[in-house]
Amino acid sequence: MVGALVVFCVTYLVIASRQLHWIGLDRPAGAVVGAVAMVVVGGLPMDAALKAIDLHVVILLFGVLLIAAYLAEARFFRLTAYLVLTRAKSARSLLFGLTFVTGGLSALLLNDTVCVLLTPLVVSVIVEARLPALPYLLALASAANVGGVVSFSGNPQNMIVGAAAHD
Repeated sequence: MVGALVVFCVTYLVIASRQLHWIGLDRPAGAVVGAVAMVVVGGLPMDAALKAIDLHVVILLFGVLLIAAYLAEARFFRLTAYLVLTRAKSARSLLFGLTFVTGGLSALLLNDTVCVLLTPLVVSVIVEARLPALPYLLALASAANVGGVVSFSGNPQNMIVGAAAHD
């Protein structure tokens, strides 16, 4: 019991601190090491740990990330952003187009992936056009969150809930 509490506290600190440079451990790695340590110290039985892994969610997440990686490699996101940014006639139409495209892409792919890939493109255009960045970045984040709610593949939480509802 004490070992499990120590593992939990250390893992929580690693995740909360985002990255411990002196050991080269970031949040995802800290979570995995913490999960393994919890099984090793007996805080969670091995069969319960294996039972907690939903392979349907893991496979769906892997597939969505694989599709997103191929689309990024093919410069799909760059092309999409370019089309929105070049067809916008005003700052307002740019904001609308960015919101619509981000929401649509987030419904199909992971919202985090869409944000990570579109943000640098949006920022470079906004800086070049001398527009205020805040409204466009807030629109990007908000549209990604709303779009991510629409489908099971929009974010990992939806995948988990969808898989649990299906069983």
